[in-house]
Amino acid sequence: MHETFGQRLIRLRKTSHLNQGALAQRAGVRQSLISMLEAGQRTGDQVRSGTLLALACTLGVSMEYLLL
Repeated sequence: MHETFGQRLIRLRKTSHLNQGALAQRAGVRQSLISMLEAGQRTGDQVRSGTLLALACTLGVSMEYLLL
């Protein structure tokens, strides 16, 4: 089964021992965005590249991996 963007984000966030608020704060985004991404209400291709880069850096992965 293919992992969705939201599922990957949840897995990486939990592996990093972060809740949505902590991830949002460290990446400089709103918690509501993290929530929408994880719920599948928005996808990686609907997010600015700077935001994706901040999330990827915070989670210790490449943007490419985050968008697989």
